[in-house]
Amino acid sequence: MKQMVFKVSREVVKIIRYLVIIGIIVMFLGILSAVLDGWSQNGMLTLDYGSQIAQVPIWFPMLILLLAAAIFYMVVMIMRVLDKLLMNF
Repeated sequence: MKQMVFKVSREVVKIIRYLVIIGIIVMFLGILSAVLDGWSQNGMLTLDYGSQIAQVPIWFPMLILLLAAAIFYMVVMIMRVLDKLLMNF
């Protein structure tokens, strides 16, 4: 019973790790899209909220996405360590 719980836990950890890796890829695609959009608009990103329009430099969304990708990378490392821990029990 205990072995089965550890095996299921390892599979859940692997699934979470792969989903987070996909999230990191999506973050870098977001950074690329912010760069390409800002490139065509002189370094400004236009946020249209219907009645209000805001223009922000492309550095703000890029920094937010980069920090989110770094947090996701830390989660991947934590999941890798947790997977090794569950394997040795």
